[in-house]
Amino acid sequence: MKTVNLKALQASLREVIDSSQEQPVVVTRYGRPVAVISGVDGAELGDVLLARDRAFWEEIERRRKEPRQPLAAFKAELAAEERKGTKRAPKRKR
Repeated sequence: MKTVNLKALQASLREVIDSSQEQPVVVTRYGRPVAVISGVDGAELGDVLLARDRAFWEEIERRRKEPRQPLAAFKAELAAEERKGTKRAPKRKR
């Protein structure tokens, strides 16, 4: 991983940004890391924002801990409902 100090970053921002497209660049101040510049050229803005959204990832982790239903059981349940002609009620938000 490339490292650049803050003064060098100010002098060569364009080159550092270009370099960050290939590998993350750690920015240091007084020898200590203060930031990481990670290239996102070509990525969708929404994807970039979600990747850094702590609340989004906390929700993903919470959902992963919820009980799961096997796919085969879910498909069987859907098929049974289709035979009856009933529709699934939408899940309530908690």
